[in-house]
Amino acid sequence: MGPTLFFLDAHFPGADFHKCTYEESIRFYKQDAFPLENEVKLILANRDVSRDVFIIDDYILYDGEGNYETIKQGVVWKYGWLQEELNLKTNSQFLYNSFKDTHELQKDLRSQGYLIATPKKKSSDESN
Repeated sequence: MGPTLFFLDAHFPGADFHKCTYEESIRFYKQDAFPLENEVKLILANRDVSRDVFIIDDYILYDGEGNYETIKQGVVWKYGWLQEELNLKTNSQFLYNSFKDTHELQKDLRSQGYLIATPKKKSSDESN
């Protein structure tokens, strides 16, 4: 099986299709409103990802540190209070832990941010 490109845009079921608001999605789905960690675990448990590329969309939801384009444009995440109220803390540490042995990680500040995970280059000793 060849390498695969994964584009993970894992958040707010129903909200992006205007079936509900972001607040309604978070209140109804709770932790499942932020399924990225579970999606990554599922992928890692079912395939060798060492040659795969991952693009994580809306990275600002997992790492608020940085001068993201959206912040420069005045768009700010308005639901941090709701995450705190429902104890739905998000952070990016699980991504670094999941990919530390196999991938290089690069944070991209365009739009609402991306985390791009590309396979680590194998040393000449490993390729022989």
